[in-house]
Amino acid sequence: MKAQSILWQISGVHDKASYLLGTVHIRSTFAFRAFPQFQNLISACDLYAGESNLDDLGDFQLDGQFDPDYAARYQALLSENQYAHLDRLIKKQVPQLKMWPYLHPMLLMSQIESALMGHDEAESLDLALWEFAKAEGKDLVGIESAALQRQIFNEMDLDAAFQNIKHTIAKMHSLRKNYKKIAHYYQNQDIHALYLKAKKQLGKMKRPMLYDRNVYMADRIETLVQDQSVFVGIGVGHLPGEKGVLRLLKHKGFTLKPVQIQAPNPQNI
Repeated sequence: MKAQSILWQISGVHDKASYLLGTVHIRSTFAFRAFPQFQNLISACDLYAGESNLDDLGDFQLDGQFDPDYAARYQALLSENQYAHLDRLIKKQVPQLKMWPYLHPMLLMSQIESALMGHDEAESLDLALWEFAKAEGKDLVGIESAALQRQIFNEMDLDAAFQNIKHTIAKMHSLRKNYKKIAHYYQNQDIHALYLKAKKQLGKMKRPMLYDRNVYMADRIETLVQDQSVFVGIGVGHLPGEKGVLRLLKHKGFTLKPVQIQAPNPQNI
């Protein structure tokens, strides 16, 4: 049986271990079960590496992030009822997205998912980890640069991105049930189930959004851990699979060992 953990120890370069955590970009309590343990490990490391540099989000000005042509595409793609349902959902769950019809479909889907997964914490897990590391005086870096993330979106198949959101919105009634499954998988550290969910949701976009990024992330981690201990936090879907970061790091000669964390809270969510 494959090892299941959202947290892994990386060794094989020097005496001081590094750590790789699969995070989620949401503000829900279930993601914070082991937060004190993550804090202790961050304190023991020299560097914190997030998926992106969250202090530089102002530089993440995606070409095509907002486009008036998107509004026409949403209206043409979705039925009248689907469009109205989506508009009501956004007004209720993400009221700050007043200009949502002008937003790139992948960014819109990300905002919807985050809202439906819960917002009972002040900030998302990845942001909370980043802010803690900053308060500890740690050096901070992003695994992916703003330029790389901009490139990923610019090279994305826009037709596939719109078809993906159409497929999701058509099954809006089952979204909450699906997200509860994701929360259950994360609590139980079932990273392989989370990976399969990510692949299915990305559809034709899994290569640019998952596989290609995994290669870059593994290369970047390899460089960072050469002469220092690093706590790395990247999206959990990037960890497992034949083309996942865990396997790529093992192929580079690193030893990866799952780290036992506190048992998931059995309380239903």
